[in-house]
Amino acid sequence: MYCLASVIMTNWVEYDKEYRVLRPRIFESPDPLSFRHSTLLEKSYGYVLVIDWDGGRILAAKQLPKPLGFAVRDGLLYVATWGGEDIRALRGDEVAHRFQHPWFNELHSIDVTPEGFLVTSSGTDLIAELDMQGQIIWEYFLFEHGFSRNEYRLAESFKRSESYNHRHLPSNLGLHVNSAILVDQDTVLATVFRSNELVRIDRGSGEAETILRGLRRPHSIRRRENGGYLLTNTEAGEAILFDAELRREGVIPIPMPWIQDTMIIGDRVMSVGAMPRSLS
Repeated sequence: MYCLASVIMTNWVEYDKEYRVLRPRIFESPDPLSFRHSTLLEKSYGYVLVIDWDGGRILAAKQLPKPLGFAVRDGLLYVATWGGEDIRALRGDEVAHRFQHPWFNELHSIDVTPEGFLVTSSGTDLIAELDMQGQIIWEYFLFEHGFSRNEYRLAESFKRSESYNHRHLPSNLGLHVNSAILVDQDTVLATVFRSNELVRIDRGSGEAETILRGLRRPHSIRRRENGGYLLTNTEAGEAILFDAELRREGVIPIPMPWIQDTMIIGDRVMSVGAMPRSLS
């Protein structure tokens, strides 16, 4: 079996140490959205890998500025980057297209839609659909639709006219929506990191319904081959199974303290995250 995988950054430990020093300054500032990315973060990079899973070999690697989500369409690999605040379309080793927007900050997920792509910009609490030219054709800022508007400082300071590229926006400033997929043309499912919810959004009215509460830092809502869904419950050590009607079916235990993503491929469960030391 051959797999695509993204490695966000190679110096996470150093960055996390610096971030813990910077975070109190951001929260105490009267203008918390003004902080630029640190020099260390700007210089950090990661990779997209092609892996021969059964053979235990890395077949190819492409260095990118902190890649997160990716999707394949029409022979191109589209990668959402945190460091570049953009989506890059790769044809082999070459960048064929690059989509940018002033609202992009810490792009996380990317999902193919009939018109183009659905992306999450976690730093700005934005879910957006782009067409194949990279233009936004639908947008949804969580703080504009009643999501904890008075609890998080992102809503107080955000201005549509400004650029948020390369600003240091910790997840505590907003709700940090980090994955979204289309159920159909009218409906979006999304995981919300800070409120620990899976929500269903009506694209026409903007109304959101909570499908599941009480999660622990969720990431990654994905479709299953049988028409159901799979949710990564990041700090709970599990992936949750839903049927096509979003009724909870069961749980897959995953022995990791932090699970970033989970997929079911045939009879295999593939998870990405931090392994406990006893299992590493």
